[in-house]
Amino acid sequence: MTTGDSLYNDLRPRLRDATKAPHHRIDHRPLMAPLVRGDLTARLYGDALLALYSFHAPSERAFAAFLNDPDAVPPPRSAWLAADLDRLGRTEITQSAIGSVWSGQPPASPSEYIGMRYVIEGGSLGARAILAPLIERLPSECKSVTRFFDGQQEERDWLNFWALAERLGPLDADATIHAATRFFGEIESLADRRWQESHGTGSASTKK
Repeated sequence: MTTGDSLYNDLRPRLRDATKAPHHRIDHRPLMAPLVRGDLTARLYGDALLALYSFHAPSERAFAAFLNDPDAVPPPRSAWLAADLDRLGRTEITQSAIGSVWSGQPPASPSEYIGMRYVIEGGSLGARAILAPLIERLPSECKSVTRFFDGQQEERDWLNFWALAERLGPLDADATIHAATRFFGEIESLADRRWQESHGTGSASTKK
């Protein structure tokens, strides 16, 4: 079991190493890649935000169902995404026509909860990091539609997440890592399904 300083000093690097490859693959999926490379139109931006909503919204509900603690509630990222999509004129949420959503395995233990939250909180750091170049690349009509990216965490929030992990400990490191990689895999499969729904049944893989 992992507790105290070893959570941040030992478990964090293990989680980072275990999730590096799936994180890279998701970033290169056709739905998400336009956020950081290539052409970025209003349509592609909206498609990426809708894909993000499709796993943020149900995973937030799963996190709340497992741990109904005001001090542990993640930021309302799905609400930020919904607000951005509304400003883009995307009506899929209000019309209940968003397509496939995450329906994977919810957390069943504190270790699994932290592993899955690690995926979300780590992604939040990444979203914050791309904000400035994203604004430069967005079409002029979309440059102010960045509530989701504006609201992402800073280093203080990252440390608070690890304080929560310590409070929920001791954690089973192997179970935490397994939950993180499983969740990444579910998100990756969801991204592929969403791409296939909108572009036929071909492979969603891209060249590395």
